[in-house]
Amino acid sequence: MTLKGKCQTCRARKVKCDERKPKCSACSKGNRECTYNAGTPAAFVVEDPTRYSKHGKAQVAPRVYPLPLHSGPSSGRLEEIISSSEVPAKDSPEATGAVYRVTSERHTGGGGMFRTLAVISKERANDKRMYSHQQRRRLQLHLQYLKRTATSIPYQAISPETQLVKRYISVLDGRPLETQPLAILGTWIESIPARIGCSPHVDLAVEFLADSLRFFREKNFSNRKVALRAKAKALKSLQLAVDQCRTRQTYDTAIAMKIHFAAEVFMGITDFFHAIHTVALGELLRVGPLADPDEEHAWSLIDNTYGEDVSEALVASRSSIYDNEYWINATRPAAIPHHASLLQRASMSIMHLAIRLPRLVCLVRYIVEHPEETDLVALAFDLAATLWSVDPVDELNRLFDASITRRPIPPDQEIADIVSDTIYFDSVVTAVQASRYWSTMISLCGVTETLYINFPEFYAEYALPNITGVYHRDEESASGLARCIPYALSIDPALPILPLRIYTTLNIAAGTWHRLAKRLKVRQESGEADNAEIIKRLEQAERMIDWTVAVCNDTHDLWKVQRIGKELLLAAVEDMAGGPVHHWLPRAVSFEAEDGEMVMKLKYGIPLPSVKEDGDPHVWNRSTTTRSPFEKNKDMGPRIPPSLLNKPVRFEDNGPQPIQEVTADESSGRVPSLDCPNAGAS
Repeated sequence: MTLKGKCQTCRARKVKCDERKPKCSACSKGNRECTYNAGTPAAFVVEDPTRYSKHGKAQVAPRVYPLPLHSGPSSGRLEEIISSSEVPAKDSPEATGAVYRVTSERHTGGGGMFRTLAVISKERANDKRMYSHQQRRRLQLHLQYLKRTATSIPYQAISPETQLVKRYISVLDGRPLETQPLAILGTWIESIPARIGCSPHVDLAVEFLADSLRFFREKNFSNRKVALRAKAKALKSLQLAVDQCRTRQTYDTAIAMKIHFAAEVFMGITDFFHAIHTVALGELLRVGPLADPDEEHAWSLIDNTYGEDVSEALVASRSSIYDNEYWINATRPAAIPHHASLLQRASMSIMHLAIRLPRLVCLVRYIVEHPEETDLVALAFDLAATLWSVDPVDELNRLFDASITRRPIPPDQEIADIVSDTIYFDSVVTAVQASRYWSTMISLCGVTETLYINFPEFYAEYALPNITGVYHRDEESASGLARCIPYALSIDPALPILPLRIYTTLNIAAGTWHRLAKRLKVRQESGEADNAEIIKRLEQAERMIDWTVAVCNDTHDLWKVQRIGKELLLAAVEDMAGGPVHHWLPRAVSFEAEDGEMVMKLKYGIPLPSVKEDGDPHVWNRSTTTRSPFEKNKDMGPRIPPSLLNKPVRFEDNGPQPIQEVTADESSGRVPSLDCPNAGAS
């Protein structure tokens, strides 16, 4: 804070000052001393940048420390300003022992500067715990209010039961499941008419879905108001249903959350309210099955829910919440029911591979930075070999033979010389499974290549495929994703949610062509004889990267989302292959109540320039909510090492039992293997 404007004499006399220099008219007339202190630091203002509302309003008052005025030039440095105060105030930074780091600064027009400081102290941690306690208290009061109003006002749907069924059927638009865009949610959408009238939170969720879809098709104020009113009622009912369940959550609660997820997408994907229900569904499913499930469609709900967590875990450098004993044993090949359809067998095999992939990526990233830890290097190669051994390529080939049609038309004339045909599927569900499998294989190929590049001497010692075969599978999977784009765009262009689903997997395909381009550049620099062929393939790889980014941005335009840059996308796919995590990528995502609404907060690990200059090894890392697979967490309950998960497991009447008990070595301060949360953890 700086003093600007009139001279000190006129300010003390409280008279008008014409601010003439070097002496104003009032001081000249009275022959008084005239001094200006414009731009001189007058106070030290400390604000916490993490305690702002979503509207930019400070939630706590800033601390103001007045500084004595001093003569002489001032450079405006923080050290000079602080040292100008001879005795620290009672609650000043020096007295309290708080540590402040400069995170940003902005020079003002008339002198001085504004600095943003971060507080790193025990006091800040205590404030955060107190704030969380207040949040829990407000939540309990809100739930008590909902219970009182729910008992006094009987439930009554806006539409009668038969009318609500008609509204839901109109949402499906009379399309069969094979060409139904909403089938990306799963085949369980067919069972909703039979479940209407059984649970209030399901009925209200269906009403919210119908109103939100009407707003999506006709965006006006009236439709939005109706949809928001339906959303408020549906959320209250869903909150009561979740709070009243004391053991396992029911299947109806899970499908109500999934319906809310779809409705929030139609209301506006940029609001990210749909992500709240994704996190909630993950918390419901992480510990095991649901109560009172629909045996015919329960797996379809699970299969179309875990993918969001796996994608976020790959980027955020953590293991998947589904990477636990229950889900690994439930999806292993021997546990798949014999009467399961070919589609279900393929989807369960994909999940068995996909949920363990983030753990491998975390482990590879760690051993690249710490190659001296040979036990973890061996564990990484062992886990990679295990994942390659459960590759469901045979199941997927049988599924493709029975459900796809190839057409000799390129996805785009721009890449006609690279991908010359397209793939059309017999159903939307098959297209979703194919894209999920290809994206999973791209991630597995990428992290395998990272292992090969950094530890070539160990690669041949393990049962891993030949690296040339890995490169071929990588390019084959990326080409498959490109081939299915025309089919995705052909399914109901007025409701482009299938391209939205395929888009999330197509992003990963940019990593394939990026890795190919880097390999070709290395060969080109080494001076190989066939330089013309290398130049041609390098140009094709660069063209595929540009085409992939363009198609992804076209999907962004369809949903009115900000376009993504090529450099950011390539940095993200390097991270997903075991590369370094860039500081601008969020390390954790959380949702908190703020100003009466749920707010998504992204947490980052930010390296500060001042830290690098001072040589301080600590970095202001705010990624405290995402659990690292290398750390123990007492809140997660007992753990088992992943080496146990690679051993045979027998099924008995009381559940899966390991043949051999294996425990982690806790005698050294370091965990020798990646921890895996127990299935019974909450």
